[in-house]
Amino acid sequence: MHAKGWAGPAAALVAAMIIVGACSGGSPDARTSSSSVTATQSTALGVVVCPTTFGITSPSLPRLPTQLRTSVPAALAGRLSAYTDQAGTLFTIVPQGWQCAGAVAANGNSSVMVVPPGASTQPFPKGFAADGREAVAASGTSACRGCTYDLVCPLLADAADAPVYPPCSHAPPPAESVTHPSSTAAGFQDPTGVAGDGAPSGGAYPANGVILFHPPIPNPDAETGFIETCTLSEADHALCSAALDDFLRRYE
Repeated sequence: MHAKGWAGPAAALVAAMIIVGACSGGSPDARTSSSSVTATQSTALGVVVCPTTFGITSPSLPRLPTQLRTSVPAALAGRLSAYTDQAGTLFTIVPQGWQCAGAVAANGNSSVMVVPPGASTQPFPKGFAADGREAVAASGTSACRGCTYDLVCPLLADAADAPVYPPCSHAPPPAESVTHPSSTAAGFQDPTGVAGDGAPSGGAYPANGVILFHPPIPNPDAETGFIETCTLSEADHALCSAALDDFLRRYE
């Protein structure tokens, strides 16, 4: 999926998320850097291809780029790389030198998990389950409509599928902050120690993230959902903001 133009609601979402992060106890330097750098929409980052497990045998793999155009502010580019699975289904912006793993299921669902050196990429994180890892993790759904419903239903309405599936199995915890700039996008922050929509969340770092929903209208086969969560330390809040900003632009 290719990046789309920057929309007003998306800009409001990222701005709101930066404000939330700035109020969550970070250092003044972190707050200043996350709000003062300017996205260029043309910053090239090196691509890191993650070892990937597949749900089918002998998948046909594309030739992936060695660099990716991103919306990352130029001032941060020297600290970041673009990480992706071997099929190139998801790209996520993460600090350079980290280690990663990807997964692409038989139904097309995909995940990328990136953690600091020495940390474990396994198991892949799930929302509403305490996971203290520092990480940037992204997931996307494809042909599995039930998977999409389960992903988005805590924060976004899925009118087409709600009558088909059981009630949403999770609800945002009271301490989770949520922003709804549109009916198909949500930003969230789970404070430290709170396991919520963030995957991972509930650890020593706040979990900032976005959830995006592409409804099955007008094409039922085009229904997809995306989530990215960032649990970097407060000192690296600017990197979280850059990562989530790019993810939102790319998959909105």
